[in-house]
Amino acid sequence: MSSTIDLHSHIAWDIDDGMPNKEDALVSLENAKKDGIVAICSTPHYVGGQMNDEAYEDIHRRQQELAMEAARFGIKIYA
Repeated sequence: MSSTIDLHSHIAWDIDDGMPNKEDALVSLENAKKDGIVAICSTPHYVGGQMNDEAYEDIHRRQQELAMEAARFGIKIYA
């Protein structure tokens, strides 16, 4: 099986049009692992100048949490 990198994913939960919840994100990570994905670029929407610092920090925290969960599957998250 080849190693694949997903270059555009809305896998982070509770952010814009991403996964609706953490459980769905974990199922997606499990499926990604089965499909040979070794890294995912998590790409939530961020509109500079239209989001406040708190919204940015929420996205950053979620990306960090996603990276910790993905590591359990041997998947690297790029934010």
